[in-house]
Amino acid sequence: MGKIVIFVRHTEAQLREGQTEDALRMLTEKGIQDAKKIARSIKPIVAEASLSILSSPLIRAEETAKIIAKKLDAEVILKDWIASGSLDQLQEAIIACKKDILIVVGHEPTLSQWIDSCCHVRVPMRKGTACALRFDADISEGAALSWYLDKNAVPWNE
Repeated sequence: MGKIVIFVRHTEAQLREGQTEDALRMLTEKGIQDAKKIARSIKPIVAEASLSILSSPLIRAEETAKIIAKKLDAEVILKDWIASGSLDQLQEAIIACKKDILIVVGHEPTLSQWIDSCCHVRVPMRKGTACALRFDADISEGAALSWYLDKNAVPWNE
């Protein structure tokens, strides 16, 4: 049985100003609205599936993940390895996940590198984009690009 992994890059965060540590940068109001857009666009795609959401613990990713989780009625589990970019731990998480879909919320350049490593396709992971890969039962065989969503692709009204 295969698995879908959806990679989501966090949305717009505060600029690095003064004493603000990178890990503590929060989403801007635009970032919050963009996270809601991407959550609304993902919801119909995953409507009938069981899912798990993993996020980097950096505030901007965690906030993005929580907005998505609220819309999808799911919980967020924070994983340090998403911020550090461990491909081995990503693969372990994919194998360990018992759900139909695994959503991973993180950062660049890590997300693009993971996607390239899994399916040999370079995907521009701008802020607020989502990219889904379909893995067969043996994830060592790589993945196929299933779809790519940009927060600006469709005007949303809600």
